[in-house]
Amino acid sequence: TFKGVTKKEANKLREKMDVFTGQMVTDHLLTNTKNIIRNHFVDERYIKTKVEVETSFDTTTNNGLILTYKVNRGDRYKIDEIQFEGNTSISTFKLKRMMKETKQKAWWRFWKTSKYYESNFEDDKKTVVALFQDKGYRDAKIASDTVIDEGNGRLIIKIKISEGNQYYFGNMSWVGNAKYRTTYLND
Repeated sequence: TFKGVTKKEANKLREKMDVFTGQMVTDHLLTNTKNIIRNHFVDERYIKTKVEVETSFDTTTNNGLILTYKVNRGDRYKIDEIQFEGNTSISTFKLKRMMKETKQKAWWRFWKTSKYYESNFEDDKKTVVALFQDKGYRDAKIASDTVIDEGNGRLIIKIKISEGNQYYFGNMSWVGNAKYRTTYLND
């Protein structure tokens, strides 16, 4: 059984957990089901979800246990601010614009909220690195990223970027091109 979630969410969690009556209860099973529940709510923007498992003996069956999952979801989080450090060649404004799914709260964005999803944030970080690499910074990487809980369901995201050196292509000459002409390869 579940405490702290709606009936609809409880049914979704039962489907994800794949636990059935008569199954042997082990520490691994308890840890696995707690992680499944926690990850479900983290995907729903409840980052600080806490799950506790209570076991009680089932009097209707021999050696039976009743598992009760107590879920404390906490607050849903929104992004209050995104900060970049170490970017000298590309402006912070352009980097924020490149992050398609991870946006900070602003007064002019009243039609769309600034929701924090971990998976979207990871994809947006890859997009930022790809932008640097397109500009010739082949060694660019995100040195660190920090998500700071500001309280009241607000987050500050700090991203530290290591640009590396910018590489340029000079004059290229083709040697040994028997299959294609030089003019075709230059285009």
